[in-house]
Amino acid sequence: MISFFIDTCTSFVTIALLKDNKLINQKNIVSNRDLSNNLFEYIEQLFKEVAILPKDVKRIYVSIGPGSFTGVRIGLTIAKTYAYSLDIKLVPISSLEIMSSTLEGDSISIIDARRGYVFAGGYNNLNNFFKDSYIELETLRRMYPDIRYISVDPFDFDVVKPNIDIEKIVNNHAEEGINPSLVNPNYLKITEAEANLNNGNIWNKRYKWDKI
Repeated sequence: MISFFIDTCTSFVTIALLKDNKLINQKNIVSNRDLSNNLFEYIEQLFKEVAILPKDVKRIYVSIGPGSFTGVRIGLTIAKTYAYSLDIKLVPISSLEIMSSTLEGDSISIIDARRGYVFAGGYNNLNNFFKDSYIELETLRRMYPDIRYISVDPFDFDVVKPNIDIEKIVNNHAEEGINPSLVNPNYLKITEAEANLNNGNIWNKRYKWDKI
C-alpha cells in the first residue's frame, strides 16, 4: 500500500512516500513565503523520483497543528483535497507528536508561539504524557526543568533539532483513518485577527452607538 505523508506546520516542511509503511522517498524543505506555490513542485518531484502515480496512494497522513497558521492551512488543504479526489481516508497527527519521534524516552516538543508562549506537547515514544497546549514558556520550564526539548525554533536554552522518524509515526497510526470532512486543524489558539474581532464584538456589546 502506498501512503503519502505531509507536515507543513513549522518552518521545516516534510513530505514523504511510503510503501507498506516503509519509507521510499522523502523531502525536507525550508518553508518560505512562496511555500504554497512551490510545494506542488516538490510533491510532483517526490512522486516522479520513485515512479509512483498520485492515484496509487491509498492513505494520507497529515499534520494538523499546532504551528504556523498558514502552514497548517496549506498542508491540510492539500491533504483533504487529495483525499477527496481519491476517495480515501486521512490520518490526522499532531505536529508535536511528529517532532517527538526524534528521540526515545521523555521529551517535550515546542514551537515558538511568540510573546513568551509556546505550543508544547510531552511524549514518550509517541505516547502523550503532557497534553498539547498553548502555554507560557517560563511556566513550562518550571514544570519540566530537566527534560529534553525538541524544536525547529531557537531558544535561549538547549533544544534538540528534529530528525523525525516517519516510519515510526506511520506505524503508530497504521490502523487509523477518517473521512476527510471530519479532519480539522488544531491551532490551540485563535488567530490574532480573530482575537481582534472578538474584542471588537465585546466592545460593541458593552457600548451602544447611536446613529448620527
